[in-house]
Amino acid sequence: MRYLLPVNRTLIVKGPGTIRLIEGHASILGAPLESSAATVVQRSKQLPVESIDDVEIEISLGASGAITEVEGSSLPASWENALNSLEAMGKANVIIIGPSDVGKSSLCTYLMNELIKKRRRVKVLDADIGQADIGPPTTITSVIPAAPTPTLSRLEPDRIFFVGHNTPSFVQSQVLNGIRRLTKPESSGVTIINTDGWVRGSAAIPYKKRLISTVKPDLLIGIGPRNSLKPILEGAKAPQILVEPSRAILPRTRDERRQIRKSGYQRFLANGTLHTFKSHSSGVRVREGIKHAFSQGNPDLIGVVVGLLNEAGFVDQLGILENIHSDYLTVFSRAIHQPVRIEFGYVRISRDGSELGFLR
Repeated sequence: MRYLLPVNRTLIVKGPGTIRLIEGHASILGAPLESSAATVVQRSKQLPVESIDDVEIEISLGASGAITEVEGSSLPASWENALNSLEAMGKANVIIIGPSDVGKSSLCTYLMNELIKKRRRVKVLDADIGQADIGPPTTITSVIPAAPTPTLSRLEPDRIFFVGHNTPSFVQSQVLNGIRRLTKPESSGVTIINTDGWVRGSAAIPYKKRLISTVKPDLLIGIGPRNSLKPILEGAKAPQILVEPSRAILPRTRDERRQIRKSGYQRFLANGTLHTFKSHSSGVRVREGIKHAFSQGNPDLIGVVVGLLNEAGFVDQLGILENIHSDYLTVFSRAIHQPVRIEFGYVRISRDGSELGFLR
């Protein structure tokens, strides 16, 4: 359908659906809305289309898609304050911290786009291993985008670090190690680190404090209720800004989060085929808890997600273990040469990206 959006209005589009500009000028989180190609809004996500002048857009919605028009911008003024702070910095590491469903990814996208438009070099590190935008679930990814984009999922990661789980509480050290490796000092520009929503509870608070200590950020941006962030932010040795959530935030159920992860796996397993690798030449890395099961060829390991790693220790491809033998492994993945190392994860998934359970 065609939709007329007056100037100084925002249309919040809930997916699944697509948006395409017909006439006028509009933006999504600082990125210009395009007329040359449709912008996809994934299921269980939504995007705010802000009119710069009177615009006409074409919208196609799926069964559960919806639209809501609001006056003015859906983005709080405090987001611009955070942007101004970043503009005043030269080289800087920035961490975004907040609970689930407050708009961390949207804030990250907005800051990234606005800095790129000001010709600043920006590196984005996606450390939300459960609701990853840039890479597949169970990984941490980084990218240096060349142009503004309405959603982080459009970006192709430059580097992927394999963690193997979708819940940080089980793999805290692996997550911190991945963040450490991917935030090695850049020669210039701003590195924005988007984190997971695990901020509440006796284990979450020291974990996030360790994360902050690992990065030693030049700026901490907290988004969401102050009371949920205070135990983490207090005592942190970095300048801090607290911002409000956007009006275009969509609370998600557990099933919707599962569906988002499924789409994330599908994106990086699409067009996969079976590959057989000799165990002794692939440097198979198996966690202590499942070494016996591996040596015995236990079928319970079938379906576990694996990282096919290169010489630098980063992921070339994500895969699924399909068969196991004392001398070889069969893995479902995209095309790949002999990996330097195959690392076992914790999550079992099917070829369509559905999660089947966990290894302990």
